[in-house]
Amino acid sequence: MTHSERFVETLAAQPATATEGDISPRLGLFVGKLLENLESGVS
Repeated sequence: MTHSERFVETLAAQPATATEGDISPRLGLFVGKLLENLESGVS
């Protein structure tokens, strides 16, 4: 799986650690992209 340079830069700019009880913004962005790719592949 490949990602655009812009996505990788945005991902790198997000904090890797989460606040108490939440997922990190970096993880949320990555999971969102994975779900988007899964939706596109299924259609």
